[in-house]
Amino acid sequence: MALQDKENKANLAKARISILGEEYTLRGEGGEEYITRLGCLVDERMRQIVTAYPDLPRHKAAILAAIYLADEVEKLTREKNELEQLLAELD
Repeated sequence: MALQDKENKANLAKARISILGEEYTLRGEGGEEYITRLGCLVDERMRQIVTAYPDLPRHKAAILAAIYLADEVEKLTREKNELEQLLAELD
């Protein structure tokens, strides 16, 4: 591993999260609270899916959760772009 890679890894926040009762240790930018919040959002979505579809294998529930979360990101991105366009028209 290159020295710069080690330095970058050392600067990342570390957090333990639980998704459907499985523990994960994650590193990332944004601080421990931010990483924990992301984990909670994923866990919440996974629990909703598993509750609605109890026979669905976990890996398929994870894919479905990813699709739902990607849909939310896409809708929010579209909304942000529309708002930016409206603000630009006001200038």
